[in-house]
Amino acid sequence: IAQMLKCGFIVVFLVASALGEFSLDDRIVGGSSVNIENFGWQVSLFDRMGHFCGGSIISDEWVLTAAHCVFDLFSPKQYAVRVGSSLHNKGGFIHKIAKVYIHPDYDEVSYDNDVAVLKVEKRFRLNGKSVRTVKLVDEDHEVDDGAQLTVTGWGKLSESGPNPVKLQGVKVPFVDHDTCSDSYVFTGKQITDNMLCAGVKKGGKDSCQGDSGGPLVDANKKLVGVVSWGNGCARPNKPGVYAKVAASGIREFIRKKTGV
Repeated sequence: IAQMLKCGFIVVFLVASALGEFSLDDRIVGGSSVNIENFGWQVSLFDRMGHFCGGSIISDEWVLTAAHCVFDLFSPKQYAVRVGSSLHNKGGFIHKIAKVYIHPDYDEVSYDNDVAVLKVEKRFRLNGKSVRTVKLVDEDHEVDDGAQLTVTGWGKLSESGPNPVKLQGVKVPFVDHDTCSDSYVFTGKQITDNMLCAGVKKGGKDSCQGDSGGPLVDANKKLVGVVSWGNGCARPNKPGVYAKVAASGIREFIRKKTGV
């Protein structure tokens, strides 16, 4: 079984389970086009091949993304971020990357602690609309049962479908830790305390390939998760899995590296 990250490219193949394909490639399934002015913290990570992951502006010089998006890239000169555009391939502003920090306890097999922070060479010109920061939830913050969360990105529109040019967004309900763990119990994958799940039980709405690293925000537009991995995209009883921003080890890492 192919095991993938929810990025715009296949990261690694592993024998996982007969139940399906793990995807670390992020995209939005079952959503609709949204305007960057409503989600101005969203960024596109791209290289010479184009968009491959999402990310979130957390200060005027830092972006939060998934560790698996940048883990195999040897130099920050290989890619850049585009901000302030609803389109991943034009418009807005392009910023080169100066430094990359991957969570020291990131596990490329289990995807635990799947976060990284990128420092841009030139500070973002924040305008409060199309280029703005997203606030992070506090350490140990717990999402309410049934809370509606919003995930955005330029990932695939279906598991084997195309990538959109325009930013997509979809609302997905929070799935508690025990329920999510039960959903993955036969796959050999563990839902750790550094992970958070969201998805519709019957499927049909989710992030997908190309969405990885992107934001999952709550109704107060606070960042609760970073798109990480899943069993395919939008499959029934297989919620999307996100790095949990409120987890103490993740929140501490972000704070130490960025001051946010």
